[in-house]
Amino acid sequence: MNYVEKFIHATLENGYCDGHFPGSPIVPAAVALGWVLQFLESKFSIKPDQTEIKNLKLLHEIKPPIQLTIRLEENDNGYLASLMSESIVYLKMIIIVTPD
Repeated sequence: MNYVEKFIHATLENGYCDGHFPGSPIVPAAVALGWVLQFLESKFSIKPDQTEIKNLKLLHEIKPPIQLTIRLEENDNGYLASLMSESIVYLKMIIIVTPD
């Protein structure tokens, strides 16, 4: 299976966790989803409004600082997407590419 990857270093200084949650910050799921969709657009010129997200699962809290890998694996209808660090998968989903 073909795949592409991108690395992200999430730190408290990035501002991703501002207000979410003071004293025990975690990366909001919407931010993590945004990273994946931005990577999809930058790599394949597929805009978020050309996609349908299926089976989105947030499996673990993402606590910075952390080095993350976004992986997009091609399948028949679009991509299997995951956000991981070493052997832990934090988020996974299926991204269906919809016709224009």
